[in-house]
Amino acid sequence: EAKTISLQVYPIPGQPVAESLVSSSTTNTFNSKDVTGEYFYEYCIADGETASLETVDLDETLNTEDASESFFVLYDEDANEMVRFQDPDTLTDAVIKDIFSYGATDSTSLVFYVSQKNFDNNYPSGTSEFDGCEGETRKFTIDINAIPDTPASADFNGYDNEGVVEYYLCSGDNLENILTPQVEGAKYNWYQDDSGSPSSSVISVSSFNDNFVRQSELTAVGFTNSVSTETTFTYWVTQTVEANTASGFKGCESDTLRVNITVFPDPS
Repeated sequence: EAKTISLQVYPIPGQPVAESLVSSSTTNTFNSKDVTGEYFYEYCIADGETASLETVDLDETLNTEDASESFFVLYDEDANEMVRFQDPDTLTDAVIKDIFSYGATDSTSLVFYVSQKNFDNNYPSGTSEFDGCEGETRKFTIDINAIPDTPASADFNGYDNEGVVEYYLCSGDNLENILTPQVEGAKYNWYQDDSGSPSSSVISVSSFNDNFVRQSELTAVGFTNSVSTETTFTYWVTQTVEANTASGFKGCESDTLRVNITVFPDPS
């Protein structure tokens, strides 16, 4: 007696894709980006605070042929399955924090993976021997970065005047290079005012990751070492950490520190 054998071959689903990504244009702003197949979600918060996480919004790629058998699978960084879900907007702030017992405090990170599974006859529960086709996992990294302290005035090569860095010179003398604290991994940004915002007030500095400023760079924005009356030139400096060139994350920037350069005239 002949028997009919039915053979079904299903395609393996692709990796999940995140939507609603945000590119930061300034420091201290949220950034999310796909970097060579891995999604980064990067934040800046004040020391001791807790970040409010953006929803990891997945593209609606679940199989519509048999929607009841298609779902996403969430894994922790050790490949332990945490939960299965069908709503692509499931991974909200509250859900991520609850599932991973994650506090989202400063200077912490969280890594997890998501895959897609189709044609699983057992979803959400069942005893079928065929448990579907699962695609490759996608890696997600959440980085919570602390906004750094204002640069320490005592660590400059000038004079620390109660939190203000002072430099003094006589008219006609050259200004020594202004040296920053040169904290490892920090980039120093120089401004003509205390707004600390990237605008027309920014001073172009290019020496060793902006670790020191030359007289010529300040002359380009109005400084002069030739005066007939006592003159004080004021500038402002911040430090930025955790910038990520690959993802476009601008990093976390401190408040401004005041730097004064006072030029005295030659005695008459």
